[in-house]
Amino acid sequence: MVVTGQMLGGIKRRENDMQLNTYYIEEILSVKPHSANWTTGSPSKVFFKVSLVVRSGKHTQQLHRIWSVLEWEQVKERGLWTE
Repeated sequence: MVVTGQMLGGIKRRENDMQLNTYYIEEILSVKPHSANWTTGSPSKVFFKVSLVVRSGKHTQQLHRIWSVLEWEQVKERGLWTE
C-alpha cells in the first residue's frame, strides 16, 4: 500500500483503504423469510430479505439486504449498519 499523505482524523489514509458507508434506516418496507441454495449449509439459521429506505450521507435510497435473524435484530435495534 502506498501512503498518500492525506490525513483523516490524524490517521494517514492509504490509497487502497476501503471506504465504509453507514446506512441509517428511514423506513422498513418489508421483511420476508429468505431461502436459497447457499442457506442450506446453515439449517439452524433463518434468513430474512429486508427491503429498506436508507440514508447515507446526503443520499436516500431503497436497498435490499439479506441478514440472519440475529443480524437483522441487531441492525433494527441500532437503526443503522456499516458496510
